[in-house]
Amino acid sequence: MKLVFVVAMADSVHTARWLSQFADQHLLILLFPSTPHRRVHPVINDLIQNNSNNLRVRIAPGMRYLALPLWLIDRSTPLRIRSRILRYLIDVQKPTILHGMETQNAGYLIAEAIPQLRTVPKVYLSIWGSDLFWFQQFANHRSKIRSILSKTDALSTECKRDIELAKAFGFKGKLLPTIPASGGVDLDHVTRLGKFDLPSQRSKIMVKGYSGFVGRSLIALEALEQMSDELKSYEIHVYSASLRTRWRARRIQRRSDLHIVLHKKHALTHGEVITMLGESRLSISISLSDGFPGSLREAMITGCFPIESKCSCGNEWATAGKSALFVDPDDVSEIMSAIRTALNDDVLVDNAAKTNYGLANDGFSKASVSTGIKNYYFGDDDDN
Repeated sequence: MKLVFVVAMADSVHTARWLSQFADQHLLILLFPSTPHRRVHPVINDLIQNNSNNLRVRIAPGMRYLALPLWLIDRSTPLRIRSRILRYLIDVQKPTILHGMETQNAGYLIAEAIPQLRTVPKVYLSIWGSDLFWFQQFANHRSKIRSILSKTDALSTECKRDIELAKAFGFKGKLLPTIPASGGVDLDHVTRLGKFDLPSQRSKIMVKGYSGFVGRSLIALEALEQMSDELKSYEIHVYSASLRTRWRARRIQRRSDLHIVLHKKHALTHGEVITMLGESRLSISISLSDGFPGSLREAMITGCFPIESKCSCGNEWATAGKSALFVDPDDVSEIMSAIRTALNDDVLVDNAAKTNYGLANDGFSKASVSTGIKNYYFGDDDDN
């Protein structure tokens, strides 16, 4: 059984979905948390406890409960304890592959651990969302990005944009299949949730509620407020809404006729989000940077018309102007124009639903990425 060390966020749904794809493969995965967490994601816990699969998942010794205190120590002192623990475990366990999922936490941690290793395993790195596109503007991050990419043997990205950025930072290794960071989407799961109406017949609007880091939900809300007279018949659902977003949305609701329903982060299950997208005419997700946004994937598989930011690489997965509209995240007028187009053009949104489902089925469904996933950790040997 091949041993793979995965350095990743133990509370992340993206990590959970990624690991769950390998349930039928003979792998032992040791998960080393790259960030502090209050809890291990429930899906990862299920994988740990499930002995019926070929896959075995374990949390690195002590790191289920020590991830937070050790992270705090590393943040406040120069001891770099986590990289020392990771180095020790690699030297003792001798994994075949060391896989960092995300760059700023997992990748940088791996780069710190590698120099003093007795034997260095093959290093894989998965680029998430803003890892390169956003952080390339900061000098201290540029040097760290170069460091981990110089040590990376195989790189996984969601789009060509990040491949070119990685090469500009000096990456010279192998390119793994271009797939979503969390793996393929289960279209059968969407089908099981129910048959959705045509988008033109739906009366809800979904808005991603992130306002921290690169999220710009406040700009989306500003655009909607200025269009309030055109939205009287729509129910606007703001999901994964941060405190700041909820505060602003309530103010807007008091001074306008908008019907806004707020959902805090983690208030909705993934199935509930999918169901609500399947009841919505359009999805609005505005940010300053992203890779292949989860909001875009989920809108595409439910027939909900996507309005996304030009700062993502979503235009490599959906067809701009035909199956999605991409806007400047700081241009309220451009966002309003895109919303108005999606509200008034029934043919556009109905045709986009068919186009996007086909793009999803061919490009990022579980079936379409199955070959790449099957060989992901076995591509360079005969262990499969």
